[in-house]
Amino acid sequence: GVLFNKTGTILIQYPFGNNATSYKIPANVESIGNNAFESATKLETVTFEAGSKLDTIGIGAFQNASSLTSVTIPSSVTSIGASAFNGAKGLTEINIPASVTSIGTSAFLRGGLTDITVESSNTYYTAIDNVLFNKTGTILIQYPVGNDATSYEIPANVESIGDYAFQGATSLTTVTFEAVSKLTSIGENAFRDTTALTSITIPSSVTSIGANAFYQSGLTTVYIANGQLTDITS
Repeated sequence: GVLFNKTGTILIQYPFGNNATSYKIPANVESIGNNAFESATKLETVTFEAGSKLDTIGIGAFQNASSLTSVTIPSSVTSIGASAFNGAKGLTEINIPASVTSIGTSAFLRGGLTDITVESSNTYYTAIDNVLFNKTGTILIQYPVGNDATSYEIPANVESIGDYAFQGATSLTTVTFEAVSKLTSIGENAFRDTTALTSITIPSSVTSIGANAFYQSGLTTVYIANGQLTDITS
């Protein structure tokens, strides 16, 4: 009942009205197509046959698969598309294998992640205290928005907070920055929907704040330190 290309290497469409709670992806599949499992709300577990050849998880592949609780990404995967797990609210843990070289914007947006881990031999990404960064730790890519911590301190080495990085982190009441912060940019929608966040002090090193960076947050006070801020996008 699942649509593939003729050779079975591309999984094009899973029937999202199917009532099955689990599905095993054949070993021959090299690519999960864009939006292939989108809104498959009954699926709880996706597994892979032994010897999986999967290379690519497409854009929005598991978007709004809201019951999904378990996916183990095979060690053959190199690319995870934008919004791949966006809205997969049941998914609390994800491990990024060493093979992954590309993760698209908002790949884990609006989810329930509490733990993000990255294999230590990955040369493109790392996880620090369950937060996803690029390998050098200069770009904060994704905070696990299902985490119930009320505060988070952004490391001094971070130069950029990525688009959507904290969106929907509704437990956070306080975000601070380590001393001598190197932060220069806050991405689009970076703190959107952080409804418990009431105040923030933006470091003097920041030069750019992206569109909707604090949209629908709980902010009542924003302090912009005397510095180099030249661009606030509306």
